[in-house]
Amino acid sequence: GYDKSATLVVYDTTQGPELDLLAGRIDAMVGNEVSYFVGFFKRPDAKDYEFVGPQLTGGVLGEGAGIAVRKEDTALRDRFNKAIDAIVADGSYERISKKYFPFKVML
Repeated sequence: GYDKSATLVVYDTTQGPELDLLAGRIDAMVGNEVSYFVGFFKRPDAKDYEFVGPQLTGGVLGEGAGIAVRKEDTALRDRFNKAIDAIVADGSYERISKKYFPFKVML
């Protein structure tokens, strides 16, 4: 649940809450860190905003970032998994992640 003094507003796009936050119509937004970091926080008019609170994970949110492939495309899925495992194992993933993001993308 949420504090009853808060009003929950649901949007169909990521741009909706961004524009409402900038216009002062809402006080906060919850969403995907990567999307907001590479989108919203790159806007000049968002310079006075910051991430706050803990990273939300688990349940319907899952753990970290992900991609989707067709169920029947198991070969592609397996190639992605193998490549990701390899860059995690050799440390490349951590170096790349730290270069571009101030937070953990994969947990």
